[in-house]
Amino acid sequence: MAKVTIEKALKDEILKKFKGESKIIFRQMYSLEENPHKGDLLSSIGGIVIKELKYKGFRFYFIT
Repeated sequence: MAKVTIEKALKDEILKKFKGESKIIFRQMYSLEENPHKGDLLSSIGGIVIKELKYKGFRFYFIT
């Protein structure tokens, strides 16, 4: 199980940009707690993994 932390600046930007659809995006992000293998692997450097989640034409990058 993983812990998902969303910074306040990112949260505000998502709410501002997507409005009603922001619930779907946050649900996808918080689903990473239950399934940390979700998302496309982009890079792995020294045990740090960079992945991305896609929503429509947007991409959200995260570090695990």
